[in-house]
Amino acid sequence: MKKKIETKTIEKDEHAVSPVIGTILMVAITIILASIVGSMAFGMSGNLPQMQIVVVTAERLNSTAIDFTYAGGIGADFVQYLNATVDGINVTTTPVS
Repeated sequence: MKKKIETKTIEKDEHAVSPVIGTILMVAITIILASIVGSMAFGMSGNLPQMQIVVVTAERLNSTAIDFTYAGGIGADFVQYLNATVDGINVTTTPVS
């Protein structure tokens, strides 16, 4: 008994992408996606204001009065007013002088 061996011929229209070209395409797509994600992440964080550090202490004088002492700090030039909340109630806004 003879075994019949089947052979398949590749026609001219059945070309595959070579492994080298496929690898280059995958690396290029990865780099493009990483640059898009990176630009979005760093672009969004660029609009946030810088944190300024100042020192303010509060001392309760009695049941109705609180004394705020503004001591300044690195961001003292950026402070325009002090706003306090006591037990969920906003206290009168005080301009900084």
